[in-house]
Amino acid sequence: MLTGAPAEVIAIDGKTSRRSYQKKGGLNPIHMVSGFAARQRLVLGQVKVAQKSNEIVAIPKLLDMLAIEGAIVTIDAMGCQREIAAKIIDKKADYVLASKGNQGTLHAEVELFANEQKTNNFKDTTISQDKTVDGDHGHIGTRRTTVFHDIGWLQERHNSIR
Repeated sequence: MLTGAPAEVIAIDGKTSRRSYQKKGGLNPIHMVSGFAARQRLVLGQVKVAQKSNEIVAIPKLLDMLAIEGAIVTIDAMGCQREIAAKIIDKKADYVLASKGNQGTLHAEVELFANEQKTNNFKDTTISQDKTVDGDHGHIGTRRTTVFHDIGWLQERHNSIR
């Protein structure tokens, strides 16, 4: 649970515990979904993913455990679901959800919109941009992020996404 300090960004992600399986007993490895307060560098909560299930089921359970009001919740493409977005909004938080090419028209439409707005120098929309440069194991990686604040165009096309 959040302890009163503003979390700012809560990253939700799933991880499989190394060496948590047993070949002889047929036990699958333990897979957990965690909520991580980025600024505080603190795990706020975890939910074990049931066998033969996936993170989509565990993420709402984790969100129910957390006090996230005023935070920005980030989730990878696995959590890019209407119900998850609605739960975050209902808990008075904002979200940044990733999309991937295997999500049908959603990813293609977001990519088209982003490219159109970039061509117009983002004059028709409100955005936030950030650039980070990280170095690890001899490699330097640059990550550029653009966040669109108004997703009304997407809500119209995909039946009232919040």
